[in-house]
Amino acid sequence: MVLFQRFAWIAVSRVVAAALQAVALVLIARVTGPSQFGILASFIGLVIIIQVVSDGGIGTYILRLRVNNPNSNQISLALKVHQVFGILACVLLIVASVILANATGLLWWLLIPLAVAGYVERQGDVRLTLAIADGDVWKNALGLTLRRLLTLIGVLVGFHTTMDAIFYFGLATLLGSLFSLWLSRRVIDCPRYVGRFGLLECRQLFSACRPFWVNSIGVQLRNLDVVLVATLATPVVAGYYGSVARSLSPLMMISSSLATVLLPIAAGAKGKIERSLVIPVALVLSLVSIFYIGMAYYADEIVLLLFGPQYGPAAGAFRIAVLGLVFSSTSSLLTSLLQARALEQYVAFVSILTSLLSLVAISMGVCFYGLIGAATGLAFAYVVQAVLLVARVIKSQPIFDDGGKTVVGTRL
Repeated sequence: MVLFQRFAWIAVSRVVAAALQAVALVLIARVTGPSQFGILASFIGLVIIIQVVSDGGIGTYILRLRVNNPNSNQISLALKVHQVFGILACVLLIVASVILANATGLLWWLLIPLAVAGYVERQGDVRLTLAIADGDVWKNALGLTLRRLLTLIGVLVGFHTTMDAIFYFGLATLLGSLFSLWLSRRVIDCPRYVGRFGLLECRQLFSACRPFWVNSIGVQLRNLDVVLVATLATPVVAGYYGSVARSLSPLMMISSSLATVLLPIAAGAKGKIERSLVIPVALVLSLVSIFYIGMAYYADEIVLLLFGPQYGPAAGAFRIAVLGLVFSSTSSLLTSLLQARALEQYVAFVSILTSLLSLVAISMGVCFYGLIGAATGLAFAYVVQAVLLVARVIKSQPIFDDGGKTVVGTRL
């Protein structure tokens, strides 16, 4: 019951937030056209990568730590370190935005608001993650939903001005992110760090966070796919692929919501992972798989409805990528389960391996078969990741006692 209650909060909020984000991106895609939207999609991918690299795995680490020791001084230290590295990441994002704008013929300052928003957004998100561990899932849900809503409102306001679409999208995203950060500081209670703040403490922290950091980098490395396609193909093809790639994130909200809720519950069980978790996980996977297959069937109509006739050639790639999400959803849930079983090292290895495989497959696909080849390479990597994680879950299946209720060992 607790799992379903928390899942409902997270799932509903993320689906609503994803819908709001999708509307904002569709509006921007229609205004800018495939070529400029390809540039924007490339920079969004770069923002995500730099966010994850500067995160250091702290976001996931403090979630598990908060469950076992809510008042740990290590949580406060982690947030302090995260803020320092976030500032460095913000500077790097601003420099990258200016370089990309000059290289692609945009005005040099157009991407700067989106660069700053990337820093602010991550600071708020990491703090709001603590609400999930505390059981106050509504706080996390509220922050995410209101952030996306404010972003969409900003886009709609900018739509009726003479400002460049990329610029007012960045301003709107920054507005929503600033509100989310303010809200996280108001509703999340976290004691001030007490103790020495030096190199030794940071080294110990990063040692504990490393497996989560590697896994996060592995997962988000795939956001370089649009950059690769833009490098190896024409800007128009990159725009088509970017519209497909960026539309996938909202579609993954349901499975990722359950995965977010599953990790603290499984970790808090301290080895007593009940068989009853299998039923809700299998049910969610079945439902989202049916949903994805239905979307693949109507891919042509969906692409034309969302992005307009100018994005019609992207329908085939959208169909292939959506079918790949069946396997991506499986991986998302199994990742949380394996991390709860202290197998984060294996999860990180698989994440890096399949992300590199994804980039290689996308590069080869776009070179030989264009847009369809790139989407096929993406889906292929999703399949490989799911297979590797399923194999590990089967191998590490808990051994129950005669009553079938208590874990007495694990098949490693």
